[in-house]
Amino acid sequence: MPENTPASAALRVVIDTNVFVSATLGRESGSALIVNAWRVDRRFTLITCRQAVNEILRVLAYPRIRVKYGIQPSEAHRIAKNLYRRAVWIEPKGELSLCRDETDNFLLETAILGKAKYLVSGDKDLVDDKKLKTELLKRGVVIVGVAEFVAILKEGGGGEN
Repeated sequence: MPENTPASAALRVVIDTNVFVSATLGRESGSALIVNAWRVDRRFTLITCRQAVNEILRVLAYPRIRVKYGIQPSEAHRIAKNLYRRAVWIEPKGELSLCRDETDNFLLETAILGKAKYLVSGDKDLVDDKKLKTELLKRGVVIVGVAEFVAILKEGGGGEN
């Protein structure tokens, strides 16, 4: 860990792509608080993968999103560049199949392989699935919603991983 990194950055977190997109679209949202806790305050180490960044870029490029929220391609690429430079990168192997929505398995695998303590999501398929949450907890990962993770950050960061 670099010398200028706060001790709380030892906390390892995977942020679902929907949280990044929500943070970009609603700069005063709970999602924005979480992303800023990583990007600005360096409260935790972000674990990510190529699939996540590609999904963020794809969603922010949707014409209806670009028009409604005024998202410029340069803003989406700035987000990706920040992720490439500052996050810890994991390459999921595609060997995990735990989630009802198969397209979310890469996030679960990223969290497990990246030794994340938390997977933060706004996706009810992940947050409300008790069986999935129990299975990931056995592997050391706690799935939490946006409001829950904001509360964890406000309480002091969630402890060491």
